[in-house]
Amino acid sequence: MDRFKKIIFVVREGVDNSAALKRAADRAKKNNALLTLIEVIRESPIDSVNRFDMMDSFDMMDIPVQVDFSPFEDIQGRIFEERRVQIERLASSLTNEGVSTSTKLLTGIPFIEIIREVIRNKHDLVITVAEGRGELKEKLFGRTSMHLMRKCPCPVWVFKPGYGNKFNRILAAVDPLPYDKVKNELNVKILDLAVSLACLDKAELHFVHAWSTADISASVKKCLSWIDEDKTDHFITRVRRVRQTAIDKLLSKYTLSKTSHSIHIVEGDPVQKILDLAKEEQVELIVMGTLCRVGLAGFFVGNTAEKVLEKADCSVLTVKPDGFVSPVQAD
Repeated sequence: MDRFKKIIFVVREGVDNSAALKRAADRAKKNNALLTLIEVIRESPIDSVNRFDMMDSFDMMDIPVQVDFSPFEDIQGRIFEERRVQIERLASSLTNEGVSTSTKLLTGIPFIEIIREVIRNKHDLVITVAEGRGELKEKLFGRTSMHLMRKCPCPVWVFKPGYGNKFNRILAAVDPLPYDKVKNELNVKILDLAVSLACLDKAELHFVHAWSTADISASVKKCLSWIDEDKTDHFITRVRRVRQTAIDKLLSKYTLSKTSHSIHIVEGDPVQKILDLAKEEQVELIVMGTLCRVGLAGFFVGNTAEKVLEKADCSVLTVKPDGFVSPVQAD
């Protein structure tokens, strides 16, 4: 966690930001990092009118129209000034505690403006609080959080509302494969963060690698239709051994003797296995990679990560592979 030197904290109106902000401030102070408090105010009715150029449409219809925008301008100006005062008050209190801070008020679509700020000023971590509560059928992560975890080039740390001062149980989800350099580099980034956080919080650390034997069996039979069941089982046993070796090799780089930890190599649907383990172990933070690929509709996170994020009920820290380029442009 010491590598983060330019941290963004997204201030969310109507949400208790205090615990997550304290965590961000502590990290910034220990890292001698700059903590930038950002709030994005959605566009005003005037901006919407200007964007769609409605006045030109009226002119084309040759209809005399007079629209008085002054009430909207006054309201928007008051909102902007109120939020400016509040965010600067927050920053001032942190500065008095020895944290290097700056503030920015932006206007537009929140996730786009946040990502643009990350790209323009080379921030290396975004911290925010989730929009939902994660109770029953309500999703914890709303549109802004999901867009950030999909498209932001730097790590994104989304806190569940009600988070305490530290995490007691952390889950690191990895997928080591001997032949996949990108994935393995991403695994190292995930473990670096998870191990570092576990040491800071003196947390119990769980490593999980979930994989589906059914998918492998189906792939083998599809490629080699003549193969019998015994040989398929033998092949899966070899795959199981390879994955165990890969996990052992990956974790051998870390000193874990003073960290309470468990290793879970589980077989079955990866999404369900990760969610079940998180629930069973009462995990408070999942550290995972969002390995993005290009599809017909643009960039999207890996299928397993996407589904885990849709159903997760705890804080999540997501990491991108090196070289990831966001589909959001700086300007």
